[in-house]
Amino acid sequence: MEWFKNASADEAADTYPLIGDTYYNGDYLELDHGKALEWYLKASDAGKGTAMFNIGLMYDNGRGIEQDGDKAMEWYLKATNAGNVDAMWNIGVMYDEGRGTELDHGKAMEWYLKSSNAGNTTAMFNIGNMYRNGRGVKQDHGKAMNWYLNAGNAGDADAMFNLGVMHSKGQGAEQDDSKAMQWYLKAGDAGNSNAMCKIGAMYNNGQGVEQDEGKAMDWYLKASNAGNGSAMLNIGVMYRNGRGVEQDDGKAMNWYLKATSKINGRGVEKDDGKVIELFTRAYNSGCAEIMLASRKRAMKECN
Repeated sequence: MEWFKNASADEAADTYPLIGDTYYNGDYLELDHGKALEWYLKASDAGKGTAMFNIGLMYDNGRGIEQDGDKAMEWYLKATNAGNVDAMWNIGVMYDEGRGTELDHGKAMEWYLKSSNAGNTTAMFNIGNMYRNGRGVKQDHGKAMNWYLNAGNAGDADAMFNLGVMHSKGQGAEQDDSKAMQWYLKAGDAGNSNAMCKIGAMYNNGQGVEQDEGKAMDWYLKASNAGNGSAMLNIGVMYRNGRGVEQDDGKAMNWYLKATSKINGRGVEKDDGKVIELFTRAYNSGCAEIMLASRKRAMKECN
């Protein structure tokens, strides 16, 4: 407190967002979103754009305050006017999703471009998505590829993964499984679990690389350790069929059950009895229709 007495107004104001962060995250001080908001408001009164951005986040996510998209947008705009570049991306997302404002893909693109010009790689990735899907702009796989390259070369793992997908499908570039594998490996090394699963599938199928079921299993395991449900299901299939590992029905069933919480349990109340019944029926039928339906859903990302 002695420091605050002797500090200039500007010096003290510089610490306000940090104190707010400490309360918000529960670091060194007891977690208290209400006090975090108080300090962010003090900082915003002193013109601190980071604090304005954080207030926007609190309204956006309903953390410590009632969720309010309109107020989130209001604070994000204040933050950008104070020079905060992170808020630009959030405004783009809100226009893209119609949260706190009317849905407007054109304005979303404008804000993503502002954010990307400030170096935000996620904004570059989003612009790539918009060109790839023709959302707010005319579909252009070549431009999508360029934006993914910008983001991927700057370290964005999701962009690296999408570059692999586009090379695999021949979108924006000539179809090339070898280049697809190169980008999947980069994305996998950067922590993208979908890329890890894709690498496993490519080794499993001999696509772009020499077929190697052992390496396929290794990559499926990496992906599953990162929480990828598709990879969990594929590991179950490998154990069921004895591919890359010794055939083991018990381990196959265990992996199927792990996979269901990620695949079939999304957005619905979990019911272990029904899950076990589903996969027992599928298993007893020789992995026929029921398991195959689940596998097709999972493999959309991996094949």
